[in-house]
Amino acid sequence: NTKMQKNIAEELYSRQLEQSDTFRSAFSSLYQSSTREVQYHGFSYTLQLNPARIKSSTADISKPLGQQSCFLCRCNMPEYQIKAECDSEFFISVNPYPILPRHLTIISHKHTPQTIHGHIASMLKLAADMPGMCVFYNSPKSGASAPFHCHLQAGLASELPAFRQIDSIRSRYAEKQAGGISLICGPTRRMAIIESPSISEAESQTTNILRQLGAISGNHEPEANIGAAFLGGLFRAIIFPRQLHRPWQYFADDPQKILISPGFAAMAGLIPCSRPCDYDRITHCDITSIMNQASISAENLLRIEI
Repeated sequence: NTKMQKNIAEELYSRQLEQSDTFRSAFSSLYQSSTREVQYHGFSYTLQLNPARIKSSTADISKPLGQQSCFLCRCNMPEYQIKAECDSEFFISVNPYPILPRHLTIISHKHTPQTIHGHIASMLKLAADMPGMCVFYNSPKSGASAPFHCHLQAGLASELPAFRQIDSIRSRYAEKQAGGISLICGPTRRMAIIESPSISEAESQTTNILRQLGAISGNHEPEANIGAAFLGGLFRAIIFPRQLHRPWQYFADDPQKILISPGFAAMAGLIPCSRPCDYDRITHCDITSIMNQASISAENLLRIEI
């Protein structure tokens, strides 16, 4: 085990690949994977052919795993998977099924259900400790493939189109703006963007938006995909409030079936496709449909007070 350091992502990644053929193979496959761009309405989406993600995209979240069989519990992880100490709440390991360069999983020491409550400060601190990385969270019914064990993830923010396009997205589609917060009502997705040089302000603003989303939906745990990065001296957080876990295409009979269950990466514009047939045929119309189904309505987003 290692102690938390500024270069934790690079150090952990290098050590893990040096010591394990399994992880070398996984990241080699990622770097050789096919990608293609779909651009329209001022947005860019990247489709990524990634067959290894089939376990995540087809995860049965209706059957919670107990501590004895949970693959995120430290005692059940392979011996060759390095566990780096983070803080009293989390430890970090390299994700064995990566969709992003330097893809990490940030795992609670305790086998407790997935929740964002009490973890926003940790998310932002980790983003500050790993400049250039996006630390992200998927709610239990918004892309989390392991909702039975609390965890975050991290990967290079530069690989997520939404972070590259924040300025253009805001200039085109911001409906409400105040104090570094923008509410975005685009033709595919609705989102909240928070930008602040202060970690305490970013935490307060994120907490306030999530509290309001919980009130709007009537759920204590707001369904959302949340990502934070420290870029150019600013904490930048993107919140994608959700209204649906999986689109109708996910459950359709072939040939209409598209096996995509959007998590943060997909909502942020990087869409892993576990099946070649989906990768080859997805169009901008499919993406528009899937994202619009997943995203909160513009009416409900604009109920947020900023």
